[in-house]
Amino acid sequence: MASSSNSPFLVALFETDTRHEAIIVASAALHIVATFAVLRLTKDSWLTAKLRRKESPPMAACLLAAYIVGFVHAVIVSVASVLVVVYGRYEIWPLTIAYSIGYFISDFIFYALPTRQLVMVIHHVVMIIGHYPTMERPAAVLYGAGDAELIMWLSAVGYLTEISNIFLDVRWFQLKVFGTPATLPYALNSLLLLVSYVVTRVLIMPIVTWTRVVPRYAQYKQAGQLTSFYVVTTGVGFITLMSVAYTVILLKPGVRAFIFYGTGKKDPKKLI
Repeated sequence: MASSSNSPFLVALFETDTRHEAIIVASAALHIVATFAVLRLTKDSWLTAKLRRKESPPMAACLLAAYIVGFVHAVIVSVASVLVVVYGRYEIWPLTIAYSIGYFISDFIFYALPTRQLVMVIHHVVMIIGHYPTMERPAAVLYGAGDAELIMWLSAVGYLTEISNIFLDVRWFQLKVFGTPATLPYALNSLLLLVSYVVTRVLIMPIVTWTRVVPRYAQYKQAGQLTSFYVVTTGVGFITLMSVAYTVILLKPGVRAFIFYGTGKKDPKKLI
């Protein structure tokens, strides 16, 4: 433990209480089983049949399972993040992070690798490294320069991005499975996606990092936790830049085209 005392990630990794790590394993196993169950149940379904018109049969099954399981994850963690950010329910956050890391492991296996999404692989690694220490209070204390709840709150603010994933997943089904652009439900969902994407992914995290973390630089330095300070700020910067880049991609055909006519051959999952 002494060798990892200055690293919040290692403190969390080697914390003597392994309940959260057990939840990660259980969550990963649950998501893997759920993915196989979806693959089995949708193998000969009309959903897969429609998707096969646009994707190869193996990829159609892989994508359908990834989006269904991902949608459930997005709803669960979105609710949890709102409860923490708005109502201060910090006690649920370690369990939420453990559950989410399990999902990332499963999604890494069934989506990021099969679709060769290098950006998604990097995204998942950054998310796990960045949020893992918030599971254990000793690590969170180091990560927050003495304020564990600050870093849990910041982590939950970061997870508000999953709200946009709800609309992103719905949009994918509308485009790929139902083929319903240029309809009112599609336009409303696309508008909600655009607003939630920009607000939660481009605006909120840089603002809260600048106002809540950067002013604590001296406290991080005094506590000997400048590494934590740079991990937090650099991680936020990376995710924000990636989000800005994909916002440009989202809007490349124009706002009107995005809201009413879809993205052509682009896979919305790549916009995460």
